[in-house]
Amino acid sequence: MNKTLARTPLLTPLLTPLLTPLLALTLLAAPTGCLAPAIIAPAAFDVARLGTTSYVSGELTAAFEADIDSLLAAAKQTFADLKYSLLTQRKAPHGINLEARDDRNARVRIHIERRTRAVTVVHIRVGLWGDEPISSLLMAHLRQAFIGSTPPPAPNSGSAEK
Repeated sequence: MNKTLARTPLLTPLLTPLLTPLLALTLLAAPTGCLAPAIIAPAAFDVARLGTTSYVSGELTAAFEADIDSLLAAAKQTFADLKYSLLTQRKAPHGINLEARDDRNARVRIHIERRTRAVTVVHIRVGLWGDEPISSLLMAHLRQAFIGSTPPPAPNSGSAEK
């Protein structure tokens, strides 16, 4: 008997067409509670406003729904609050580069990149190879500084109670 034929699962081609629709129905039926949209929607708006984050090749990147000037102020505030020595601030094509050093003389770079008037991307790199925990700390502090500098949204005038 052929050994490769003995290892081939015979049921996989038969079960795949049956399991795929079942999985799709399960995922569609999961958020049927009345409260789920009320909880998920505000959280989604916060994520959209404050950005999503990715760490790739030693660089932490997040997109914000904000103008470049407010994120520049938040980045400077982050360096000041965490006692980093701001060395340079240079204009770059479509953005601004900030460079600082920590007490171990590691270079910390924040690049703030304007994508549109309302969308800005922040890139953080610590050291030559990157340092994810320190980058995450800086990004979290930058987010807090940004939230503190952003006025709360105006109340909706159409929803006044009578």
